[in-house]
Amino acid sequence: MVMSPSFIITQQYFVKYRVRVAYIVILGFSVGSLSGGPLMRYLIDTFAWRGALIIHAGIVLHSAVFSCAFFPLPEAKRKLDTDNESKDHTKRSLLHRLFFEFFDCALWLEVKYTLYCASCFTSIIATLSLVHHCVNYALFYGVDKHHAALLVTVGGSGSLSSRLIFGAISDHPKLNRPLQFALSQTLVSLFIFLLLLAHNLLGIAIISYAVGFCAGEL
Repeated sequence: MVMSPSFIITQQYFVKYRVRVAYIVILGFSVGSLSGGPLMRYLIDTFAWRGALIIHAGIVLHSAVFSCAFFPLPEAKRKLDTDNESKDHTKRSLLHRLFFEFFDCALWLEVKYTLYCASCFTSIIATLSLVHHCVNYALFYGVDKHHAALLVTVGGSGSLSSRLIFGAISDHPKLNRPLQFALSQTLVSLFIFLLLLAHNLLGIAIISYAVGFCAGEL
Protein backbone atom coordinates (compact mmCIF):
# COMPACT_ATOMS: atom_id res chain seq x y z
CA MET A 1 0.00 0.00 0.00
CA VAL A 2 3.03 2.29 0.18
CA MET A 3 5.10 1.06 -2.74
CA SER A 4 2.58 1.62 -5.55
CA PRO A 5 1.48 5.12 -4.44
CA SER A 6 5.13 6.15 -4.12
CA PHE A 7 5.63 5.31 -7.80
CA ILE A 8 2.44 6.97 -8.98
CA ILE A 9 2.68 10.21 -6.99
CA THR A 10 6.37 10.91 -7.58
CA GLN A 11 6.09 10.33 -11.33
CA GLN A 12 3.38 12.97 -11.58
CA TYR A 13 6.09 15.57 -11.01
CA PHE A 14 8.21 14.44 -13.96
CA VAL A 15 7.79 13.97 -17.68
CA LYS A 16 11.25 13.72 -19.24
CA TYR A 17 12.95 11.64 -16.54
CA ARG A 18 9.96 9.64 -15.34
CA VAL A 19 11.58 6.21 -15.68
CA ARG A 20 14.73 7.39 -13.94
CA VAL A 21 12.65 8.71 -11.06
CA ALA A 22 11.00 5.29 -10.72
CA TYR A 23 14.42 3.67 -10.32
CA ILE A 24 15.45 6.26 -7.72
CA VAL A 25 12.27 5.67 -5.73
CA ILE A 26 12.75 1.92 -5.64
CA LEU A 27 16.39 2.29 -4.60
CA GLY A 28 15.12 2.69 -1.06
CA PHE A 29 13.86 -0.89 -1.07
CA SER A 30 17.26 -2.14 -2.23
CA VAL A 31 19.09 -0.12 0.42
CA GLY A 32 16.77 -1.50 3.09
CA SER A 33 17.41 -5.08 1.98
CA LEU A 34 21.16 -4.59 2.47
CA SER A 35 20.70 -4.40 6.24
CA GLY A 36 17.49 -6.43 6.53
CA GLY A 37 19.06 -9.89 6.80
CA PRO A 38 21.75 -9.19 9.40
CA LEU A 39 19.37 -6.95 11.36
CA MET A 40 16.69 -9.62 11.61
CA ARG A 41 19.30 -12.22 12.57
CA TYR A 42 20.49 -9.97 15.39
CA LEU A 43 16.95 -9.22 16.55
CA ILE A 44 16.01 -12.90 16.60
CA ASP A 45 19.15 -13.83 18.54
CA THR A 46 18.57 -11.00 21.03
CA PHE A 47 14.78 -10.78 21.45
CA ALA A 48 13.59 -14.13 20.02
CA TRP A 49 11.26 -14.22 17.04
CA ARG A 50 8.29 -12.64 18.85
CA GLY A 51 10.28 -9.59 19.90
CA ALA A 52 11.94 -9.39 16.49
CA LEU A 53 8.55 -9.28 14.76
CA ILE A 54 7.33 -6.51 17.06
CA ILE A 55 10.42 -4.39 16.37
CA HIS A 56 10.21 -5.12 12.64
CA ALA A 57 6.54 -4.09 12.65
CA GLY A 58 7.51 -0.79 14.30
CA ILE A 59 10.14 -0.17 11.64
CA VAL A 60 7.70 -0.89 8.81
CA LEU A 61 5.08 1.33 10.46
CA HIS A 62 7.36 4.31 9.89
CA SER A 63 6.59 4.01 6.18
CA ALA A 64 3.05 5.14 6.97
CA VAL A 65 4.46 8.26 8.61
CA PHE A 66 6.67 9.11 5.63
CA SER A 67 3.83 8.38 3.20
CA CYS A 68 1.96 11.34 4.72
CA ALA A 69 4.49 13.57 2.93
CA PHE A 70 3.06 12.54 -0.44
CA PHE A 71 0.70 15.07 -1.97
CA PRO A 72 -0.60 15.58 -5.54
CA LEU A 73 0.31 18.46 -7.77
CA PRO A 74 -1.84 21.58 -7.38
CA GLU A 75 -3.15 21.15 -10.93
CA ALA A 76 -4.11 17.54 -10.23
CA LYS A 77 -5.82 18.57 -7.00
CA ARG A 78 -7.88 21.22 -8.78
CA LYS A 79 -8.88 18.72 -11.46
CA LEU A 80 -9.82 16.22 -8.76
CA ASP A 81 -11.98 18.82 -7.00
CA THR A 82 -13.68 19.68 -10.30
CA ASP A 83 -14.35 16.03 -11.05
CA ASN A 84 -15.80 15.52 -7.59
CA GLU A 85 -18.13 18.47 -8.02
CA SER A 86 -19.36 17.19 -11.36
CA LYS A 87 -19.97 13.76 -9.88
CA ASP A 88 -22.00 15.28 -7.06
CA HIS A 89 -24.38 16.77 -9.62
CA THR A 90 -24.70 13.49 -11.49
CA LYS A 91 -27.54 11.22 -10.42
CA ARG A 92 -26.12 7.76 -9.99
CA SER A 93 -27.38 4.89 -7.96
CA LEU A 94 -25.35 3.54 -5.09
CA LEU A 95 -25.19 0.16 -6.80
CA HIS A 96 -23.66 1.68 -9.93
CA ARG A 97 -21.03 3.60 -7.98
CA LEU A 98 -20.04 0.68 -5.75
CA PHE A 99 -20.15 -2.13 -8.30
CA PHE A 100 -19.76 -0.96 -11.91
CA GLU A 101 -17.07 1.64 -11.19
CA PHE A 102 -15.10 -0.11 -8.47
CA PHE A 103 -15.18 -3.57 -10.06
CA ASP A 104 -14.81 -2.46 -13.67
CA CYS A 105 -12.72 -5.21 -15.29
CA ALA A 106 -12.86 -4.01 -18.89
CA LEU A 107 -9.10 -3.49 -18.94
CA TRP A 108 -8.55 -7.21 -18.37
CA LEU A 109 -9.98 -7.84 -21.85
CA GLU A 110 -6.77 -6.37 -23.27
CA VAL A 111 -4.50 -9.36 -23.91
CA LYS A 112 -1.25 -7.40 -23.61
CA TYR A 113 -2.27 -5.88 -20.29
CA THR A 114 -3.38 -9.25 -18.90
CA LEU A 115 -0.12 -10.93 -19.94
CA TYR A 116 1.85 -8.08 -18.42
CA CYS A 117 0.03 -8.40 -15.09
CA ALA A 118 0.47 -12.18 -15.10
CA SER A 119 4.20 -11.89 -15.75
CA CYS A 120 4.57 -9.27 -13.01
CA PHE A 121 2.68 -11.49 -10.57
CA THR A 122 4.77 -14.57 -11.31
CA SER A 123 8.04 -12.63 -11.11
CA ILE A 124 7.09 -11.15 -7.75
CA ILE A 125 6.16 -14.60 -6.42
CA ALA A 126 9.46 -16.01 -7.69
CA THR A 127 11.69 -13.26 -6.27
CA LEU A 128 9.86 -13.15 -2.94
CA SER A 129 10.12 -16.94 -2.67
CA LEU A 130 13.88 -16.66 -3.07
CA VAL A 131 14.14 -13.84 -0.52
CA HIS A 132 12.04 -15.64 2.08
CA HIS A 133 13.47 -19.13 1.63
CA CYS A 134 17.10 -18.75 0.53
CA VAL A 135 18.24 -18.46 4.16
CA ASN A 136 16.50 -21.69 5.18
CA TYR A 137 17.75 -23.29 1.98
CA ALA A 138 21.32 -22.42 2.94
CA LEU A 139 20.79 -23.64 6.51
CA PHE A 140 19.52 -26.95 5.13
CA TYR A 141 22.89 -27.48 3.43
CA GLY A 142 24.84 -26.68 6.58
CA VAL A 143 25.68 -23.00 6.06
CA ASP A 144 26.26 -21.02 9.27
CA LYS A 145 23.17 -19.05 10.28
CA HIS A 146 25.02 -15.72 10.38
CA HIS A 147 26.47 -16.29 6.91
CA ALA A 148 23.06 -17.43 5.65
CA ALA A 149 21.50 -14.18 6.89
CA LEU A 150 23.86 -12.26 4.61
CA LEU A 151 22.26 -13.84 1.52
CA VAL A 152 19.44 -11.29 1.70
CA THR A 153 22.09 -8.56 1.70
CA VAL A 154 23.74 -10.15 -1.34
CA GLY A 155 20.45 -10.14 -3.23
CA GLY A 156 19.82 -6.55 -2.19
CA SER A 157 23.25 -5.50 -3.43
CA GLY A 158 22.42 -7.07 -6.79
CA SER A 159 19.18 -5.14 -7.13
CA LEU A 160 20.87 -1.94 -5.92
CA SER A 161 23.64 -2.15 -8.50
CA SER A 162 21.14 -3.00 -11.24
CA ARG A 163 18.91 -0.05 -10.42
CA LEU A 164 21.86 2.32 -10.33
CA ILE A 165 23.00 1.15 -13.77
CA PHE A 166 19.65 1.00 -15.52
CA GLY A 167 18.39 4.10 -13.76
CA ALA A 168 21.25 6.03 -15.37
CA ILE A 169 20.49 4.75 -18.89
CA SER A 170 16.73 4.26 -18.61
CA ASP A 171 15.86 7.40 -20.57
CA HIS A 172 18.15 6.57 -23.50
CA PRO A 173 16.05 6.65 -26.69
CA LYS A 174 17.57 3.42 -28.04
CA LEU A 175 16.74 1.40 -24.92
CA ASN A 176 13.95 -1.07 -25.64
CA ARG A 177 12.03 -1.24 -22.36
CA PRO A 178 9.66 -4.12 -23.33
CA LEU A 179 12.64 -6.21 -24.48
CA GLN A 180 14.51 -5.40 -21.28
CA PHE A 181 11.49 -6.41 -19.21
CA ALA A 182 11.03 -9.71 -21.07
CA LEU A 183 14.73 -10.56 -20.85
CA SER A 184 14.81 -9.80 -17.12
CA GLN A 185 11.75 -11.97 -16.51
CA THR A 186 13.34 -14.87 -18.36
CA LEU A 187 16.67 -14.58 -16.53
CA VAL A 188 14.98 -14.40 -13.13
CA SER A 189 13.16 -17.67 -13.83
CA LEU A 190 16.34 -19.30 -15.17
CA PHE A 191 18.46 -18.36 -12.16
CA ILE A 192 15.82 -19.54 -9.69
CA PHE A 193 15.79 -22.95 -11.37
CA LEU A 194 19.61 -22.98 -11.21
CA LEU A 195 19.35 -22.51 -7.45
CA LEU A 196 18.52 -26.22 -7.24
CA LEU A 197 22.11 -26.93 -8.31
CA ALA A 198 23.69 -24.70 -5.63
CA HIS A 199 24.47 -26.56 -2.42
CA ASN A 200 27.04 -24.29 -0.76
CA LEU A 201 27.28 -20.68 0.39
CA LEU A 202 29.16 -19.42 -2.68
CA GLY A 203 26.75 -20.95 -5.17
CA ILE A 204 23.65 -19.71 -3.35
CA ALA A 205 25.20 -16.24 -3.00
CA ILE A 206 25.92 -16.06 -6.75
CA ILE A 207 22.34 -17.06 -7.58
CA SER A 208 20.95 -14.56 -5.05
CA TYR A 209 23.00 -11.74 -6.57
CA ALA A 210 22.01 -12.72 -10.11
CA VAL A 211 18.31 -12.85 -9.24
CA GLY A 212 18.55 -9.53 -7.43
CA PHE A 213 20.34 -7.94 -10.38
CA CYS A 214 17.79 -9.19 -12.92
CA ALA A 215 14.81 -8.34 -10.71
CA GLY A 216 16.20 -4.85 -10.20
CA GLU A 217 15.77 -4.15 -13.92
CA LEU A 218 12.01 -4.71 -13.76
